Amino acid sequence: MLSGGLAVVPDYSLDDVDAGVAPEPDVVVVPAVAAPNGKSEAPLREWMTRRADRGAHVLGVCNGSRLLAAAGLLDGRRATAHWSSIRGLERSRPQVDWVRGQRYVQDGTLTTTAGVTSGVFGALRLVEQLAGAAEAQRVGQALAYPGWSLHGPTEIPAQRWAPGGLAFLLAVVFPWFRPTVGVGLVEGVGELEVAAPFEVYASSFAARTVPIAAAATVTTRHGLRLVTAPANAGAHRIDRLMVPGVGPIEEVDSRLLGWAADRGLKVELPNGGRAAGQFSFDAMLGDLAGHSDQTTARVTAKSIEYPTERLELAGAGWPWRPTALLALTATAAIGMALLPAAATRRNRR
Repeated sequence: MLSGGLAVVPDYSLDDVDAGVAPEPDVVVVPAVAAPNGKSEAPLREWMTRRADRGAHVLGVCNGSRLLAAAGLLDGRRATAHWSSIRGLERSRPQVDWVRGQRYVQDGTLTTTAGVTSGVFGALRLVEQLAGAAEAQRVGQALAYPGWSLHGPTEIPAQRWAPGGLAFLLAVVFPWFRPTVGVGLVEGVGELEVAAPFEVYASSFAARTVPIAAAATVTTRHGLRLVTAPANAGAHRIDRLMVPGVGPIEEVDSRLLGWAADRGLKVELPNGGRAAGQFSFDAMLGDLAGHSDQTTARVTAKSIEYPTERLELAGAGWPWRPTALLALTATAAIGMALLPAAATRRNRR
């Protein structure tokens, strides 16, 4: 399972690599997992250690550093992680030199990155090392991440919780009545275009996301097989349908278009109006601001370590749905607290 309800079908198992059925990896990318110290993750920790011992480059993205630390691979090394986790990691893994305010930190063949979009910087650094500066420049220009350059600075502000984080807390505590966003997937879609809606909405808690396609699986541009809810498999209760990574509506599968038409859903193309040289997450953060609020969009960008200086956001200034739920809950709680006193006064009369 991936962020936001998306799932990917692996090509090989860990045992396949150990048995030589699958090729020995040159790079191992480590994402965050729910229980990095858990018993069920022990085989994964041991497998990663074997890959590192055999010379693989290891890239820990965001809180993938927690799994690397749990495996002991970061002991005695410099590393970074998501800004909200570093203080806890300093207490639990003091043998690691934890670094704040950097997109990525390299120590030998181990690279760790800050929030999830900082993984782009770490990945491009490995592309440069493994495939050369020209290839890294080509890929980096195509991605158009704001502020990236081949030998540019990697410093970022050392983030901390701020008052705007209350918007995130409200969304987490009061998830009721969130809209459900269907994310329509087409064959050959780019991976970052797919990642953007699921990561942005999963990080914001502003909506639930459901992958939908014309078939049960979709293969992305570079070969990832994603599991979807087929459009012909029955009713899916969704409030909106967006199809990322396509321009004209003609690129959307006719079966998906028919499914949307049967339900009276307008097919939204968030990347269709994306300007040249714009990173794929820009359009999705703009979509979040427009359908939720600007504060939530900015807090989400901060969470995924994405720069907001050039974002043009339009929409409400504050998340009123969870705020209204907070007010209703507080009113109900006060009412319940006053009921015994009211009943006592009534009995005295």
